[in-house]
Amino acid sequence: MSNINNLKEVYEKINEDYNIGKLEKDEHSKDSCEIVQIVIIELAKLKSWEKDDLQMLYLFTVGTWKHSIVSKTELIKGSKIPDLGKRRIIDFLNKLNEKHDHVGMFGTGTFTIDVSNKIANEILTSFTDILKMEDYRKIFDRVESVFKKGCKGFGAGMASQILYCIKPEIFPVCNSQGRNHYKRLGVNLTAYPDRLENYIENVKRIMKFRDDHFDFKDYRILDLLDFEGYIQKVQKPLVPKKPDSEIKYYWITANPSIWSVSTIKNGGEVTYTAVNKKGRKRRLQSAFKEAKPNDRVVFYESAPVKKIIGVGTVTKGFHKGKAEGYPEDVGLICFKYDEDVEELTWNDLKEIPALKDSEPIKNGAQGSLFHLTKEEFDIIASPVEEIYHEQRYSDYKLSVDKLGLTFKVQDLYFEDHEIIENQITNVLQNNKHIILIGPPGTVKSKLAQEICKFYVDDNFIMSTARSDWTTFDTIGGLLPDQDGCLSFVPGIFLKCTQNELEKPINRWLIIDEINRTDIDKSFGSLFSALTGDTSTLSFSKLGKLIKLIGNPSTADSVKAHKFFINKDWRIIATMNTYDKASLYEMSYAFMRRFAFIPVDIPNKINIELIKNYLKKWGFEEEVGVEEITNVWKVINEFRKIGPAIVYDMYKYINSGGDIASAIILYVLPQFEGLEEEHQINFIKEIIKDIGSDNHERIISFASEYFDINKRKFSG
Repeated sequence: MSNINNLKEVYEKINEDYNIGKLEKDEHSKDSCEIVQIVIIELAKLKSWEKDDLQMLYLFTVGTWKHSIVSKTELIKGSKIPDLGKRRIIDFLNKLNEKHDHVGMFGTGTFTIDVSNKIANEILTSFTDILKMEDYRKIFDRVESVFKKGCKGFGAGMASQILYCIKPEIFPVCNSQGRNHYKRLGVNLTAYPDRLENYIENVKRIMKFRDDHFDFKDYRILDLLDFEGYIQKVQKPLVPKKPDSEIKYYWITANPSIWSVSTIKNGGEVTYTAVNKKGRKRRLQSAFKEAKPNDRVVFYESAPVKKIIGVGTVTKGFHKGKAEGYPEDVGLICFKYDEDVEELTWNDLKEIPALKDSEPIKNGAQGSLFHLTKEEFDIIASPVEEIYHEQRYSDYKLSVDKLGLTFKVQDLYFEDHEIIENQITNVLQNNKHIILIGPPGTVKSKLAQEICKFYVDDNFIMSTARSDWTTFDTIGGLLPDQDGCLSFVPGIFLKCTQNELEKPINRWLIIDEINRTDIDKSFGSLFSALTGDTSTLSFSKLGKLIKLIGNPSTADSVKAHKFFINKDWRIIATMNTYDKASLYEMSYAFMRRFAFIPVDIPNKINIELIKNYLKKWGFEEEVGVEEITNVWKVINEFRKIGPAIVYDMYKYINSGGDIASAIILYVLPQFEGLEEEHQINFIKEIIKDIGSDNHERIISFASEYFDINKRKFSG
């Protein structure tokens, strides 16, 4: 509670404003409660309920800035509620959407209810039972008969949001924001107020506080009450309150062998020195010198406890003073303990992605005082249920809207571009992955990038396959972290489905030269996921085996150990036809998941074709076009090579190089591995189209490069 002398005048001022109509429940709150009441009335017509019904009811309490009108409508359409009830709910929902900027009051829509169908049925039965009950004592007894059992996966915050909407004068909201609000008002809540089994006891305490001091009954008025503002109207606080923007946040490490946080839980304070008893400055001195009164802290006890214990406040910033065991004045900071939080272990903290770059985690909590950001402080101070209950899969927009469009080549030139464009479009729209197959130099890699950029912009990864690839490279495996503990690190496939914050993403994947790897060995569990099955790996995250989910449901809860393969995720791979026989073969199981699209050389190689390429590539001059056309024709009589080699040759010649050098630099290496007879015949043909003064250079290089006697090139 705020530090003031007497609250009687504050309560009187609040009641005065209420009685003259300055304080009242707004229309938006009334309507948001009514839509929840309508949903539960329609649910009450069913004979039994499952966890999806409870989840749906909860999400109707959540504001549409977190869970949209469309998402709520889809939930109703997919529910077991009779059609007449569905229409009633959707019509009222649309009416509210036109009337208000948003529908719903609470902002915790990222959390998912994860309970058994049996528990969900018990909870919803109690909720429907109290619909027609009026006596609050009987209502408490009915709800508590279920809640006192406890329920992992459904905490007091979630339950209270629903119950408030059902009975706004009986049930206060006890989510994290509500609990903090009531504590500031001076309500003495139980330990672990976030737990379901403690909710009704806290409701009784909040109700007594309300009835002792205020004339109103609806808890929404109390929720929205600017209590500190009324205090300032009535009397000046003894300690001015810092604006939120000025408050800083810290982490205190307590060594249990020296002192325990429990010693200050009953209103005591602890003083920290900025130097140790040897006179050496403690680590991160800036934290000691920056801390000011009203700044917030979390208390962490080091080994053997290794847990977050609670949160507190800085009561006195950096100052000089006496300290036990120090002969002279030293720099000091004073802290007080405010409240318990649900304990997070050191291992829990390390597993939270948003904390990985925080000062205490990066320093292994080796030190006394660390800076925290507000976000980091809020995460640590939140109940465990609010940290680990992630969003549903449906909360993420991962579909690729552009898949409905016809692919168009942008920066490349193909003689038969319409055929290629239609093939790519149809294959992708029919939920297949692609392998672009063709001779070297047919710009397959560039085409793969164009496909990805057309459909998903820059949201893709490109990787070249290797012969030594295993599932460690593609799926992932164990590596030691900074503490020497083994933890799972995702491979390139899984990096396409989950980001560093362990949230679902849909990042397309290009695999260049895919047949350079042993597909069966390196793809592993991805085979099943690509066909819509779920595979379980032998690795774990947060104590749960990792799952590759190939056909995710909109109702799936998002967890760190779940990797979702979105229906719109695509692999675009390339393969050289010359490698097809010499490298790894592909199994039928693999090939049936892909469509093979040929990217061949043009049927007719002529000057006009070359000019079209040059125009597409941005070349304005047409130097040596005839020579290059003839060279490319000869090349393709012996070995199919695409227009990429034309680009390389023309770029070289356009910058002042000669045709003979271009052949040596870019063409002859492509004939490695061809039979000697074909190599000799190719050289004889190619030198016919260039000046005789360059014949010797080409023959000398070919003789040495292919290890062929020069005499064989004569005649």
